[in-house]
Amino acid sequence: MSVFSVENPLWEASAKVAGYMVRNRISRVGLCLEPGRQAVEVLLGCVYAGASTCMLSMRWPGAAVNQALGQMGIEYAFTTRTDLEVECLDPAVCYA
Repeated sequence: MSVFSVENPLWEASAKVAGYMVRNRISRVGLCLEPGRQAVEVLLGCVYAGASTCMLSMRWPGAAVNQALGQMGIEYAFTTRTDLEVECLDPAVCYA
């Protein structure tokens, strides 16, 4: 399974503290979990007004991702892949 990554550590640090709002349940954020791995690479596609787009990547333990999604009102047990759309509330995360 492909692994998403971003070579900007500031994006990773910012993504962990920035607020996200789920706009639609289905979208462009890829959540991929490799079988046998305890961590999952979360790819966030942040879409702003004006069609500006950025990509963020975070590596979390699978359980932490499930918990975070649960706090956003999304129930999802990792199987292979799912998608959902988020709106970044802090544009500086993408344009740092």
